[in-house]
Amino acid sequence: MPPASTSLRLRLLGAPHALVDDRPVDLGAPKQCAVLVGLALRAGRAVGHDALVDGTWGEGAPASARGSVHTYVSGLRRVLGPDVLRRTPTGYVLAVPADAVDALDVERRARSARDAREASDLRGALVGIDSALGLWPSGDVLAGVPGPFAAEQRTHLAQLRVRLLVERTELLVASGAGPAVLADAADRLMFEVATYPYDERLRCALMSALAGSGRTAAALEQYDDLRRQLAEGLGIDPGAAARAAHARILVVPGARHPALRRPPTSDRPAGLEDLPLPAAQPPADPRVAPAQLPPDLAAFVGRSRELVEVLRAAAGPDGPRVVSVVGVGGVGKTTLAVRTGHMLRDRFTDGQLYVNLRGFDPRHPPVTPSTALRQLLAALGVLSAPQQHDQLVALWRSMVADRRLLVVLDNAASTEQVEDLLPGSPSCFVLVTSRDRLGGLAVRHGARSVPLARFEPAEARELLEGTIGADVVAREPDATRRLVELCDALPFALRIAAEQVHTGPGASIGEMVARLVDSRHRLDVLDLDDGPSASVRGVLATSTAALDAEQRRALCLLAVLPCQSTSVLATAALVDVAPARAAQLLDQLHDHHLLEAVDGRYAMHDLTRAHAAELAERLGEDERAAARERLLAWYVCTLVASTHHRRLQFDPPPPRHELPLLADAAALLRWTLAELANMTALVRDGHAHGHHRPVWQMVALLFETYYAAAGATEWLDSLRVASRSARALGDTRAQAVLLNHESVACSRLGRNDASVQRLREALRLLDGDRWWYRVSVVSNLASTLREAAQYDAALVAAHDAHAAARDLGDGYYQVAAGDVLCELYAELGDWDAAVRHGEPALAIARVEGHRVLEANLLVNLGLAADGLGDHDAAQRRFAHVLHLCADMGDLYHEALALFGLARVRAARDGPAGEQEARRDAERALDRFRQLGAEEAGAVQEFLARMTVDAALR
Repeated sequence: MPPASTSLRLRLLGAPHALVDDRPVDLGAPKQCAVLVGLALRAGRAVGHDALVDGTWGEGAPASARGSVHTYVSGLRRVLGPDVLRRTPTGYVLAVPADAVDALDVERRARSARDAREASDLRGALVGIDSALGLWPSGDVLAGVPGPFAAEQRTHLAQLRVRLLVERTELLVASGAGPAVLADAADRLMFEVATYPYDERLRCALMSALAGSGRTAAALEQYDDLRRQLAEGLGIDPGAAARAAHARILVVPGARHPALRRPPTSDRPAGLEDLPLPAAQPPADPRVAPAQLPPDLAAFVGRSRELVEVLRAAAGPDGPRVVSVVGVGGVGKTTLAVRTGHMLRDRFTDGQLYVNLRGFDPRHPPVTPSTALRQLLAALGVLSAPQQHDQLVALWRSMVADRRLLVVLDNAASTEQVEDLLPGSPSCFVLVTSRDRLGGLAVRHGARSVPLARFEPAEARELLEGTIGADVVAREPDATRRLVELCDALPFALRIAAEQVHTGPGASIGEMVARLVDSRHRLDVLDLDDGPSASVRGVLATSTAALDAEQRRALCLLAVLPCQSTSVLATAALVDVAPARAAQLLDQLHDHHLLEAVDGRYAMHDLTRAHAAELAERLGEDERAAARERLLAWYVCTLVASTHHRRLQFDPPPPRHELPLLADAAALLRWTLAELANMTALVRDGHAHGHHRPVWQMVALLFETYYAAAGATEWLDSLRVASRSARALGDTRAQAVLLNHESVACSRLGRNDASVQRLREALRLLDGDRWWYRVSVVSNLASTLREAAQYDAALVAAHDAHAAARDLGDGYYQVAAGDVLCELYAELGDWDAAVRHGEPALAIARVEGHRVLEANLLVNLGLAADGLGDHDAAQRRFAHVLHLCADMGDLYHEALALFGLARVRAARDGPAGEQEARRDAERALDRFRQLGAEEAGAVQEFLARMTVDAALR
């Protein structure tokens, strides 16, 4: 391990590599590199476990991801040094200065250059930019690093490099650099045009550099190409800055270009730098041209993709004439609609109309279609409108038939509220916002739906910087990240939090975070005391107020329980309805943007959960307890129906709700892994509320899931909760079962003394009880004694267990006891005895479908075949295990099989098989580390011996 005084430098602007005391070190597997990147780009700041998991795996992170992060950090500490990578109460911190990480050093130099430019120090700014660009090697940034965080940073850093090239060129032009220098700058920018064809600032800098180096025709060609790209790709014209740059080139003596049709205007409203506005159209006639759009938000943040989508629809002659912007309350729908409306103002010169339909306003009823039509007609100068609704619709559509109008219909409650307000003319464009999905608009009117999601982390940070100040945010980076999480990255919530930080005397982001951490009072904090429209609770209340009684009850019950996500069948059990009705309820809540749908499952954001949990208080404890009991029973019934553990005689009540169809043990293991986070949370919640019987039963039924594919530490945590429930019931059999399982988890961690202690306690509890489960306890005692190298005692116990299982005629425990004997004899080198006990057990396992036991037996029989010198047979056994594990998601036996294959290749193939043997062993080591299994040590020793042997050859 490197000494604590090491000097570390990290190079991320290419394929990541590290130098410790100027010597390169191996950063390990790609995901280990991803964890390092997550820490390095936040150097000096604590990074939480969840942030590392999310950044490395994304939303589909496996249950073992947290343990894998620990393993990867341990691997990094070995090569980087223990003092460099430190543990914090919530995660880890890479304790190096920012300039030790090239990507952060580039950011620092770029900021310094920007400060110099603002101070009119052009030379200093150029020196700073050149020093930053000098750190960039050739090749892709973060090459080969997986995960969403790396992908986000890869894009950010690539854009930073282009921005620096553009700023450098602007500085050279402003400082009057000579033609040769400008020609070189233009050539460097030319390479970036294909990647950023719509970036007008890049084009303007390129045009200026080309013109300054005497290549006027090439500069004008760049403007032509920009105009063509924007017209074909976005249906819009270049913006004011590009037109002005074009005009400056044209006034140079000798420059002539037919594209100059009219002088550039300067009264166009400001928009995004890289999203130019559509071309202005001449007014159609001198009639009333209303301009009713609300004021544009000065500090508009993000939403570039959505803006482009709406602009493209508005500009395209054959595109949809209605676009609906939909999303949860507070996500910024109206802000986006107003910003887009102002950007489109020059295109729709006959007027821009705005109506707030108040579909979700608790203080006012929704505006009726007739009332809305009278507002629209009044804006066009019609002061005496007909009374009949059909006549209002006919007059409205007649009035706008030949006009170019933009119509913004804000806060629509339903498709029915909007339909009669749609113009019949293709020259008009309608922008609708709603918390409802408005599927009818798409089906009946060809509307395009633009869903608005919560902010990305970078957008949320930009919003806070614009409100609180970039310097304040920079001083508290960890608190800023946590604030975004606690506000669910919801723009409205972030603005409220930012306002309190900004206006509160002496307030800080950290203090705001401390007030928000308690979920019970989070909504109280996100309230400006200025009415419902200035509180997150008020905004969420307008969404839940639109639900009917059954939808509201379903939302409340989903919020009461601590499950991360839910399925249709689980919701049916929770709410006590048929699956078809549960699916409808989930879809309806999703349509109201109160649930997120991902891969057939539904999840609720924390602020929504907090509000729904407040509403759930009205249900009463009895109803909440009944729902919890139903869901626990549903999980237990599913596990009992799909496993051999029905032999434990749990005797649960007949299932009241439909169970998932799990065809075999592989399907069961995949299902339990997907549900494990939910079940683990329910175990704790159920124990806290006194549901002791289903709690201990569910943990006991999850034995094979934890054994095959989950972390031993997490397993022990759940077992301890379940044991407390078993003791609360006074159920000695349940306590014995859980102690038996605890022994396996302790053994997995290499704590054999603790394992034996638990097994002897289990046998004490079963003393005098003729229950056949003693077979399992004795069998596990034999296995644990084997691991403790007490072979004589282990053989006695194993033979006793095997004989008892045969007497009982129980196939599962005959297989389990035979497996223990097979493993014992294999470890003792009695290969024939191992085969003699293992083969009959394998046959029973296959007949009865005990897939996890089958995998374990195949591993032991593979070891026996290898010991007998039949390396090919051993390889076939291990390959079969890998096939089984790929189907089930069984990480533990996959690791055992990979390690077995590595030893077979090394013994059979010698140096010729070294590369493949090392590859298999490294994969096995990765799996064992994910599980926190003690076998990782044996694999490390094997790899070390390989290294030594290779060095001696």
